[in-house]
Amino acid sequence: ARRYRVHPDAPRRELERRPLAELLPGFTGRLRRVVAELAASGVDALRIGPIISTLADRLARRLFEEACAAHGMELDRMVWMVHGSEGRQEQILPTDQDNALAWQPAGADPEGAVAKRVEGVARQVVDGLLVAGYPACPGGYMATHWHDPLPGWIRRFEHWIAEPREEDGVDIHTFLDLRAVAGRLD
Repeated sequence: ARRYRVHPDAPRRELERRPLAELLPGFTGRLRRVVAELAASGVDALRIGPIISTLADRLARRLFEEACAAHGMELDRMVWMVHGSEGRQEQILPTDQDNALAWQPAGADPEGAVAKRVEGVARQVVDGLLVAGYPACPGGYMATHWHDPLPGWIRRFEHWIAEPREEDGVDIHTFLDLRAVAGRLD
């Protein structure tokens, strides 16, 4: 049996047991060591990607659940999504953030109180990921910019499909690999 200096299960155990304040700093550095160990032991990159993406998903899920609780948002009405290499489960080394947030309105929100709480959830998760070592997306494809009600997401995709425009090309390709990782909104 191969002896690992950094066991591949160590980040998973940390995600389950350690307080976030202790877990976040240096998280992606620990993942890089796991990738190096796996690669050195002969694990194929096609198998490493899903392992690293699963760990990133668990971190995002934990951050999202904590943020929803802090902002009084129900998990049944929200979904945290990732796209890009993480959406495709192809992460080998932790990369920049590519995430989005959809939520189900529960009626009129005349003062925008729910929308502000959703923005708070997005900001808290993105900030947590920054502390963990996931840099901001240079193109701004993060939940702090992309946090719309579900009907808005549906209209956007319908528009992109029915009336594709050249200027929408980057957005379309960016969001084609969306994958839900947290929350219960379908």
